[in-house]
Amino acid sequence: MRTAIVCYDLKNVKSGDNARVKERLELEDTATTFQALNVNSLFPDRVNLHLPNTTLYLNVSNASVTSKEIANDVYSLIQSVGATPDKVYVAFITNDFILNAP
Repeated sequence: MRTAIVCYDLKNVKSGDNARVKERLELEDTATTFQALNVNSLFPDRVNLHLPNTTLYLNVSNASVTSKEIANDVYSLIQSVGATPDKVYVAFITNDFILNAP
């Protein structure tokens, strides 16, 4: 299983657009915070990573899926609720990056 962070932007935002997108994505926690080790510190130190409410944290079970496929799916989903997507960014990260990850 891989881990991905997905960020999206909407343009020409109308009232309720972001709420409909989040509902369709079944996104409940809109204030995600991770703790990661600060590799630049001489002492064991943790850094809090705060993700905005248009950012998703995904566990991807399909090992062959690409970031482009995920971005296209999210883009299509945004369009399906009547919102106008601007950009969708996808980054795969290793589980070692996240403290206490499975």
